[in-house]
Amino acid sequence: MRHRPEEAGFEVLVEIDNITPPTTTFAQLEQDDRADDRTDRFGGYADSASAKGSAMVEQVDAERQRIPLDQPHLIGHHSYNRTVRAEEKRNAKEQRGLEHVRRGRRWAGRADAAAGFQTGRQALGTTLRRIERLEAEIRSHTRYLKGTIRQWEITVTTDWTGDYGKTLDERLAARPQGAHVVSRDEDRNLARVFIPLSPTARAVTETQIILLGEEVDHWKTHVAALQEKEGKKVWSSRTSRAVTSSRSASAGTRSYGSTPRP
Repeated sequence: MRHRPEEAGFEVLVEIDNITPPTTTFAQLEQDDRADDRTDRFGGYADSASAKGSAMVEQVDAERQRIPLDQPHLIGHHSYNRTVRAEEKRNAKEQRGLEHVRRGRRWAGRADAAAGFQTGRQALGTTLRRIERLEAEIRSHTRYLKGTIRQWEITVTTDWTGDYGKTLDERLAARPQGAHVVSRDEDRNLARVFIPLSPTARAVTETQIILLGEEVDHWKTHVAALQEKEGKKVWSSRTSRAVTSSRSASAGTRSYGSTPRP
């Protein structure tokens, strides 16, 4: 796409935007549409192959019904070669028809699998586990925004990295602004160094947090719709503690066979 305007004499500058987040809801709806299209497409393949195969098998059966029952091939007769070739063609056509029927069954299985995948993906339990995973990723990215603490050698490093042969001050100068030494251990020749994120890494990480948050909101809305539609209740640890506390308060203090000490 880029070379065509250049060949026409235009100057082309391509910029890749890794910062501006797309709409998560739109992406999820687009994914759902693709899954539905895949199910319909596989179902269409299955119907077409099965119909074609069944028609071929029925044609072969109709041709065989015109032959007298138990009619043998007349060896030595002038029609022998013709009847043998006709029978071979019928057998080959029947095998092709059966192969189309088997292909239709395979496509039908793929259509059922695609529909089942979409149904399982939107199931309540699967959605709740997905929300927990996404929230864990958000917490991980949030911790990453705070920067990292590393252990470096104070003198010239011997690590086989890009910093090989550099001193501590030289390595700090190559890091983003704000990198500093937290503590030193001269006896062990080690220093704990704080490394902040670069502006680009921070922008990308913040974008990922925004995308993950929108995805969590989307699936929480889906869970609320399932609860309202199917009348299901999502029990969390907080709900269980609240129910247990309310039951304990209503029941009061009880003693089961214990003897109080004097």
